[in-house]
Amino acid sequence: MHEYDNRLDLIENIKYTLAVADLSNKFGFNDGELFELLCERFPELPSRYELLEEIFRVFYLPLLNKSIKTRKANSSHNQLRVDGDISELSALSPKEITVTATDIIKHFGIDKNILKENVRVQKEIERSDGNSTEE
Repeated sequence: MHEYDNRLDLIENIKYTLAVADLSNKFGFNDGELFELLCERFPELPSRYELLEEIFRVFYLPLLNKSIKTRKANSSHNQLRVDGDISELSALSPKEITVTATDIIKHFGIDKNILKENVRVQKEIERSDGNSTEE
């Protein structure tokens, strides 16, 4: 499978769940590694922490029934934490949301159609390379 095929599979199939309770947990957001694979496959994205912070701010904060602030924790684990009283988290809703890899890729301006075109071109190159080596 090609690099771009893998990237497209990732876009098409992965969903991420963000839970407000993770803001109080050292191991929240999959120990801070929620977007690790996405960042590995798409190096044009920000760091894992910056990506988590941005996705939380853009996709989750506007949906909450009450305004909260977050901070960067000095931790090698989950760094995105609530800035304030963690007991207030239980009153927030929605408790969790789901964001797709496609939503994230679109938010950062990575065009899925360009990736598909790259797959098509790569396959054409491989076919022509295979034909050019035949005797």
